[in-house]
Amino acid sequence: MKKSIQDRIKGLKDAINPMHAMSGMVKMFIPQLGDTLRMMETSVEDGGILKEGEQKAAFVIVNKGEQTTMAICVMKMTTEGMLITRTVSDNPLEEILKENS
Repeated sequence: MKKSIQDRIKGLKDAINPMHAMSGMVKMFIPQLGDTLRMMETSVEDGGILKEGEQKAAFVIVNKGEQTTMAICVMKMTTEGMLITRTVSDNPLEEILKENS
């Protein structure tokens, strides 16, 4: 089936969208990010970032106006689910990808 001109323009817009490019770069770093999380998800005494009562660390990617940031958040389990207890870092995603490329 042939694509309409609108579908082609949308595909072109999606291809040159900076967020699309960044998400592709993030996918390349997923294995490395997983290894980093596993190292962080240990207690402070063992070299990680978890304090007493905290169970998980997570990378959270958030749009802040024109900028996309990646935060490292620490969470604990509550009766309602996982609760973010603190944010360890919050840096522009573009800078993180540049540092790790």
